[in-house]
Amino acid sequence: MKYTITIGLFCILVLNSAFSQTQKSGSGSNPSKNMHPPPVPYFIVTGLCYGDTTHFINKTTSTIISSEWSIMNDKGDTIYTSKNQDASYYFKKRGFYSICLAANNGHIASKIRTIRIDTITTANFAFRYCYDEFENLSTCSDQFVWVLPDNSTSTDFAPAYTFTTPGKFPVKLEAKKGNKSNTLFKLVNMRGDSIGLPNAAFTCKRIDTSATFEFTAVDSLASLYSWYFGDQQGDDTSGYKVIHTIDKSKYFPPVNLLITNGCGFTFDFLDPFAVTVLPEETKPAVDIAVYPNPAEEELIVSVNNSIDSKKIIMRLIDANGTILKETKLQNTTARFNFNYDVTQLHKGIYLLQIEIGKQLVNKKIMVQ
Repeated sequence: MKYTITIGLFCILVLNSAFSQTQKSGSGSNPSKNMHPPPVPYFIVTGLCYGDTTHFINKTTSTIISSEWSIMNDKGDTIYTSKNQDASYYFKKRGFYSICLAANNGHIASKIRTIRIDTITTANFAFRYCYDEFENLSTCSDQFVWVLPDNSTSTDFAPAYTFTTPGKFPVKLEAKKGNKSNTLFKLVNMRGDSIGLPNAAFTCKRIDTSATFEFTAVDSLASLYSWYFGDQQGDDTSGYKVIHTIDKSKYFPPVNLLITNGCGFTFDFLDPFAVTVLPEETKPAVDIAVYPNPAEEELIVSVNNSIDSKKIIMRLIDANGTILKETKLQNTTARFNFNYDVTQLHKGIYLLQIEIGKQLVNKKIMVQ
């Protein structure tokens, strides 16, 4: 127990150090920038054999600012640290070691795992729920034969496999190295909330001609719904359906929904003033098309401007509400195209906001 507490305290120190550096850099005052959840650190390990170099591969799926690795022996002493994306280490002694990965995306989280370095060939595996892949934890082995739940076989190090229904499913793994071999038979318990990430899409309906809207998530079976309305107000308790009156004097689009189930989280957003029907006199006299959507290399914005304004401002906003790029155009014609290079953007959902005169048009785009 003393060893476990020592490791826990060390990782707390790592998190506090990383957190303090994040605070010094500043995260801004826009509440939507802080809406994103902390990362879910995850890593795989290869080379679990005395005499081999052991590799730690960072598989954290969310975008992170920095990573920090630490390796501790069975006494709780730190024997290695690294701030690289991945890490490698040559263990000079057999035994048990704890690995800590701290990940920072503006919020801090860590994952700790215990590994054994030895000369024994042992078959071992786990299933990475929600990501449809097996994790090979075998030691001192370089050949593998899997028998999967549908009776298919694989010789991959870590095969992918998709479960479509909950239940308990048999899996067999034989691990070999030279003339040594070991076989493990295990039942994978597939939970119902572990089949895929939730769907964060949502709809909105204007209750009246004011700024009151009813927001409804498409996925009504998740465990947590976190709404942020763009006016410095949020709601984590109402569930998949919520009614909110937006304070226009504080509103900065879009409205965000972060949704969580047993597999993790996803998020989506929209601007209700752009997607709901407005009174006839307030309908924007601007026709804007954005294509291709999803985009891989270039995004074309086609503007048909029938109002008397030649000044246009375009803003590219990420899912956290951060303005990534603002472009001001002067003396534009009634019809024109504008090209955005998206090759430097991470894959995901963005908001393209176009301001023409007193009109504000929002387009949701996806980069893949």
